[in-house]
Amino acid sequence: MWSLPHNTHCDILPVLCDALPLFNVLCKRVLFFLLKCINSDCNIVSFVSRYAVLYGRMLSPLGRNALYCSLRYGFDISSFLSSLMNLGEVCWLNVSTSLQAEVGVIKNTAMLREDKQQCLFTSDEIETVCLH
Repeated sequence: MWSLPHNTHCDILPVLCDALPLFNVLCKRVLFFLLKCINSDCNIVSFVSRYAVLYGRMLSPLGRNALYCSLRYGFDISSFLSSLMNLGEVCWLNVSTSLQAEVGVIKNTAMLREDKQQCLFTSDEIETVCLH
């Protein structure tokens, strides 16, 4: 009926709800876990996690996850390891201006549905726009 792309809900819902997509939440949790391991008080845990991220990259699940996240979010592994990087500053959700405009239209439409007194158009005009 509306001929929307199949992945519309993945793009619009996180922006509409002001929440991260599930995949970004998982990546964020993996990186926080890695930081906890790297900064652990236990020397063995710290050494193994540093080795996995620096040298064992593709041979270790920790290294693969760190490499994938660094490529996806555009940060350097060395700054990640030196704790100079704040994970809160990593851009977890890149939102284009066109997507923001689409979400704005959806929010306005939802507001009009709730309170029709705020609407500038008549019911007939709205139906005409929706049909075309």
